[in-house]
Amino acid sequence: MQGKIDGAIKSVEQAEELTVKAEQLATPFPIKAKTMPAAEMVPLAEEADAAVKKAREEVAETRTVVVGLLDGVEQELKTWLTTEVRKLETRLQKCEQKLTKAASWTTRFREDARRKESEELLALEKEVLRLIKYHQGEAKSNNDELFLAFDTNSDGSVDEAEFLQFFKVCKRGPAPKVPHESEAQDKGGTKDDTRMDADGVELKPSPSELSRVFKYWDDDEHEGRIPKDKFLNLIRKFMKVTKVTVITNGPSIKYSQTIRRLEVGEVIEILEGPVCDTDVDVMRVRAKVMRDDIEGWVSTGGNQGTTFLEEGGNLFRVVRETILTESFELDGNASKETTRKLKDTTRKLKEGEIVEVREWARKESKSGLMRMKCKCKDDGVTGWVTTVGNQGTVFLEVI
Repeated sequence: MQGKIDGAIKSVEQAEELTVKAEQLATPFPIKAKTMPAAEMVPLAEEADAAVKKAREEVAETRTVVVGLLDGVEQELKTWLTTEVRKLETRLQKCEQKLTKAASWTTRFREDARRKESEELLALEKEVLRLIKYHQGEAKSNNDELFLAFDTNSDGSVDEAEFLQFFKVCKRGPAPKVPHESEAQDKGGTKDDTRMDADGVELKPSPSELSRVFKYWDDDEHEGRIPKDKFLNLIRKFMKVTKVTVITNGPSIKYSQTIRRLEVGEVIEILEGPVCDTDVDVMRVRAKVMRDDIEGWVSTGGNQGTTFLEEGGNLFRVVRETILTESFELDGNASKETTRKLKDTTRKLKEGEIVEVREWARKESKSGLMRMKCKCKDDGVTGWVTTVGNQGTVFLEVI
């Protein structure tokens, strides 16, 4: 019997060793989460998860061995053996406690990585959109003409190669020069040709960062291609009204008529401009009002410094808890398989959460709900949400 106990002790020691290894992997996570990039965090979390899983399996197998020591034991030995078994079980319980803590650190670390990745992608997306809009402004092109600059294959979609190629030739404004190769070597660095264009201008974002943005945009699994309608939707520019103004039927304030008044908080999509109305020295944009689809011209500001429009308007805050679904139609087209999938992928949106518009709200005919496609700022999850219920209940409001 002592021989069996010695064997069980070795199993416990093995479980303890695996527990220590998992614990050592997970303990630094709270500190690493503050400075480590998301791309480096995910592999570490996976390694720690695997270590925790292996240790837990060892603990479970060892517990079976330890408990089995009491099977068929003579009564004279049972009191002594029960004491020995309790000692081993206590050591295993400590392992479980440590593994629970390590698993908790790993889960939090993975969540931090997902949140940080979302923040990194949003920052990259913002820079990509800035470059696209700068090029569009310099080229004085509308959205359709801009799309043609991407769609070099003329197949009505943009693949990753076309996406990367655009940023090699697009107008991007002043950019820092990469040091000469000799200077880089003097500093202990190396020349990275993948981050330079033909003129030696550093490419920011880098090709790898641009690839991340492309994959981020290609979230509907179009086999590595972004269709024209979706691409145009992604590069749309929105502004919100910050001071009451008007929308007119022409670019010149002097020679156009007012269509209607624009209230504070209304959102418009910029279709063209800005261009200068030289008669009154103000910048004007051609825009579509998202509330009623009216198109016309709006002043971005007055000639005395008043600001009428500011960038934004495509961010919404959840004001009443609701759900995010995969499909525009809530019944998932009545398919049992689709309905089950929708139920599995439904995500709650809590009050205060921020989402970014991907497709503006339109009425779902069966339910009468206004439904909008959006992307959550916290974790990057994309789906459809009800903005206004069929009884007028408001779930999301523009920020």
